[in-house]
Amino acid sequence: MASPSPSRDQNPTDPSRSWLVGQDAPHAQPPPTPSAPESNSSGAGTLPPPATPTKSHSSGPGASIADAVKTIKPADLLTVHHRPCARDGFLTGIGGGAAVGMVRWVMGMPVPRAANWAVGAGVAAATLQFEYCQYRRRQEREKMKRVVEVYDRRQTEVRAAEEAAAKQRQLQEDKTVADAAPKSGAKSWYRFW
Repeated sequence: MASPSPSRDQNPTDPSRSWLVGQDAPHAQPPPTPSAPESNSSGAGTLPPPATPTKSHSSGPGASIADAVKTIKPADLLTVHHRPCARDGFLTGIGGGAAVGMVRWVMGMPVPRAANWAVGAGVAAATLQFEYCQYRRRQEREKMKRVVEVYDRRQTEVRAAEEAAAKQRQLQEDKTVADAAPKSGAKSWYRFW
């Protein structure tokens, strides 16, 4: 015969399961962990426990999908539609999934299987459209970098040409002033008195 379970007004038989009756955590000391060695009172001849290295979030070869999933915050899921290309991906996925599911159902497939096809096709279409949009954005970004580089190079050439023209003009003016200076001291060919 099974032992009767404690009523709701009694404490549970297992103090570590206090959530079953909605009470606070047990007041008893938690059991010692096996990794923590017992310390002796003298302290002589014992080494401190080795420090465990903390993992840093890096994109090194040790990064895994689980590490990537841990970096996702709930707030990120609420703002996913603000990301570039997300709208295109969602709309293409919805349309593509609905079309594939409808065609599969019309062709005689049972509704649950046609729905599975619709979901799979929708996810695939959304992913492909999102990646294609990202690819186009990368190409556009590279094109803009090239345009900016060419523009900067042309601006530098224009500035250099303007400086050279200004220098040439200054030399021409200096030469004109230098040529005119000795003539002003010479006698003129007419006389007033």
